[in-house]
Amino acid sequence: MSKFIQRNINELKRLKQSNTKNSNKATVKRVDEIIKLYTERNISNVATAENLIKGLTSDDKRTYDKAFQKYKDNINKFKEAKPIKERIGETRERNKDKTYFINFQIYTWRSPRNGVKYYIDSFDVKQATIKIKEAFPKDIIKQVIYRYEDAVRNETGSITHGNEN
Repeated sequence: MSKFIQRNINELKRLKQSNTKNSNKATVKRVDEIIKLYTERNISNVATAENLIKGLTSDDKRTYDKAFQKYKDNINKFKEAKPIKERIGETRERNKDKTYFINFQIYTWRSPRNGVKYYIDSFDVKQATIKIKEAFPKDIIKQVIYRYEDAVRNETGSITHGNEN
């Protein structure tokens, strides 16, 4: 744990000691829970924890009610939240480019006398590197992909030319 976080935890504990002298046991338990959630980094912002502690230990009834309502609304969210380190790691992993190495062959169009056919342009297998954020589409593996959408096979097995747009 960093010195900065440790200093914030000590500050929250000092705030608890100075503000909970006249508080009941339930409030002290809530404040301890807030400090524990900040220590586990489920509450990532020290200002959020400070405001909740100050509000729950306030002598003003209106301030206490507002803080207690905020505590009730958010405590389950804080308990269920993953620590900030995990959340940042997941975000980095999600935004990280994935690298795929693909092998492919290029075919060319030839027009013999009996119609249009396609032939392998080069018998060398080409390679490419693709970096994308999403997973590589599985539906195009081992498939013939045409450059133009209207270049399709007809019933006889020959391929028609696609029109370049």
